[in-house]
Amino acid sequence: METHTPPITLSPSRMSDFKLCPQLFKFRAIDRLPDTPSEPALRGTAVHAALEALFTLPPTARVTPAAIDLLDRAWAGLVDAEIRAQLFPDPATEAASRDRAREHVEMWFTLEDPTRLEPAGRELRLRSDIGGGIAVQGIIDRLDRTPTGDWVISDYKCGRTPELERSLSSFFGLDVYALLLTDVIGSVPRHLRLIYLDSGDIFVMDPKPADVERTRKMLRSLAVTISKVISEDDWRARPKPFCNHCSFRAVCPAWSQSADPVTRLPVHV
Repeated sequence: METHTPPITLSPSRMSDFKLCPQLFKFRAIDRLPDTPSEPALRGTAVHAALEALFTLPPTARVTPAAIDLLDRAWAGLVDAEIRAQLFPDPATEAASRDRAREHVEMWFTLEDPTRLEPAGRELRLRSDIGGGIAVQGIIDRLDRTPTGDWVISDYKCGRTPELERSLSSFFGLDVYALLLTDVIGSVPRHLRLIYLDSGDIFVMDPKPADVERTRKMLRSLAVTISKVISEDDWRARPKPFCNHCSFRAVCPAWSQSADPVTRLPVHV
C-alpha cells in the first residue's frame, strides 16, 4: 500500500533539528511533544522581544533604560510559575539569568544606535513555495534598507561566539532568510549580519544570486530526505553529548526501550 507524505513546511530551526537528530525532529515537528524552554532560550526570547519593541518608541526614546524596562516586562510574561520553577531553582539563579539578558541589551547599544535606525521589518514572517509541495518559512529579526536601496538582514544571537567553522554554519538560518526575501520581494539582500550580543562580535556575509539558488537546491534536497524518512517512518536517533540537555531523552528510543508510541500529527515544521 502506497504511503502518502503530506506537504512539508520547513523552517530553519526544524531543519537544524533534523540535521542534528531526526528523532528530535520527529518529537518536535511530527509528534508535537511539549518542549520545556531552556534558560538560554528564555533569555534569548526576552532579549529579542525587548529589541523588537524598542522600535515602537520614538527615536529619541530609544535609550538603554527604556530597553531594560521592555526586557523586564518581557521576562515577567514569558513563562508560568511552574516552568519558572523548573528553570530557576531559586531567586538568585533567575536574577543572574536576567542580569545576563540585561548585559546583552546593553551590549547592543554599544554596537548600534537605534535612534538612527528605522527598520523596514521587525520579527518579519516570510514564506515561499520552492516547488515539489515544499514551503519554507522563517522570521527575520530585523530588516533594514540602506539609503542606496539595499536590503540588510540582521539576526541577534545571545549565545557565545562560536569558532570559525561553527560561525559559518550559523549563517544557515540567514541563508534561508535570504532565499525567502529574494522570493517575496524579488531582491537579494546586500548583507547578512549575525550580531552576537554576548561578545559584541558582528559577522557579515554578502550573498549573491548564485548563493540563493544554491540554498534553494540544498533545501529541496533536504526536503526530499525528510519526506522519505516520514513516509518510511524510519527515524534514526543520533546519541551525542547534546542528549544530556534534550527535553525528550526520557521518551527517546535511543535511551528508553519502554518509550510509548506517540500519535502522529500533520507535518508543519
